[in-house]
Amino acid sequence: MEIMKTPRGYEDIKRLAKELGCNVTDLLASDPNRDPFYSGGKSSREKAEWLAKIWEREGFESGTHLRRIHYRIVSREGATKADGTPYKNDDSSWNYLSEAAEYARYLGLIDANDLSDRRNSAPSVYAAASEGQNPQYQIEVPSWENHFIDAGLHGEDWNTPAVYIEGYEYSKGMQPYHMEIWVEKTTMNDIFEPLCREFGANLVAGAGFLSITSVVGLFRRIEQTGKPCRIFYVSDFDPAGSFMPFSIARQIEYWKDMYSFEGDIKLKQVALTLEQVEKYQLPSIPIKSTDTRRETFQERYGRDATELDALEANYPGELERLLRRELEKYYDKELEYACEEARREAERAVEVWEEEKFGDIKAEIHELQEQVCRIFEDEFEERIKALQNEFNERCALIFERKEILQHAVINEVDSADIPGPPLPEPNVAGDGEDDLWIFDSSRDYLSQLEIYKRYRPKNRKKGKKER
Repeated sequence: MEIMKTPRGYEDIKRLAKELGCNVTDLLASDPNRDPFYSGGKSSREKAEWLAKIWEREGFESGTHLRRIHYRIVSREGATKADGTPYKNDDSSWNYLSEAAEYARYLGLIDANDLSDRRNSAPSVYAAASEGQNPQYQIEVPSWENHFIDAGLHGEDWNTPAVYIEGYEYSKGMQPYHMEIWVEKTTMNDIFEPLCREFGANLVAGAGFLSITSVVGLFRRIEQTGKPCRIFYVSDFDPAGSFMPFSIARQIEYWKDMYSFEGDIKLKQVALTLEQVEKYQLPSIPIKSTDTRRETFQERYGRDATELDALEANYPGELERLLRRELEKYYDKELEYACEEARREAERAVEVWEEEKFGDIKAEIHELQEQVCRIFEDEFEERIKALQNEFNERCALIFERKEILQHAVINEVDSADIPGPPLPEPNVAGDGEDDLWIFDSSRDYLSQLEIYKRYRPKNRKKGKKER
């Protein structure tokens, strides 16, 4: 029996568990109530269908914010949830709506692009698309005008073609990777934004867990740049921060398959980890007693939480150094210089080509111009007006020869094939064998699941709670 590669939804997970002879929870990367791959059970489907009916009935347009839907519902007299209980303007109903919105998008009842649940400002976009530069030579052929005698010798020199080089200008769009820094807070953007501008990376910063809207937006940005993507995640060392990178990774994994996205995406946590907290001996802060994950976090790590700000306060510049070390693996700092070197090489190739194709013609053209000048100076300078016709007759053979040479030049230009150098290939360190990528789009479902289970905090609750 062939094992399914990527289970999608409640029934698929149950079927895969049966095929593998394991529990449903063995195939989930997070709490059954939050794992997108487990959507579609009775409870989650009822919530999803409840919201989908409201969406259709109220005629909401693409881009509608979830908060607007909440107030539209509470404004309707007698509004109820899917189970018939009252829908009120309180946190409980808002959380219910938020869950229903997740399930409706997971099950495809509402397009993920149509509903906005963004709780934070839009990403700061600095990444540039590949520009498809193609080194080439543009050749401008000048016209050779005959001289006209009018108290002097007028007319332009009989020049050979001018060659203009294009396509060697450097831009950040030539860098090989699409990079993003994702961070759970905005209080340290003074560190992140300069780095992102320098490396052409995007900054996605928000308060708390980043939303489905943030993840779906990621795919649009990657498609625009057309490059492999590397995401560097930064969060506090606390119950929420320890789950965030895995939560976002799971969302990326789910929506990548939903949209049949074939791009190369990897995500890793850069800070703040237990190893860093211990290495820098950073101070801890008590975890709120209302945080349901407090006990699990303390059992796993044996300590309280630590804020990211503590690293910067005690070791100024260290967070920037940690991020810079990661960004530099995927950024070629020498590419701009290499492009300039390629341009200079192209200019040398032009000089060689011009000398090979037009060296003799230039010499003869120069001699013909000197002949014209000598004829003018010796015989026509004092009789300019009267001798205009005679001058033209005397130069007729020269002009005819000039026309022949001009046609020879045009023929060479039409068949020009100048051996210019190719654009330099970016040279970056790239993925290392020791890099721990929480998410790697090249992994299959079970391989990715193993990484989640190996490195993420374990949830103490067990069982197959239906969603």
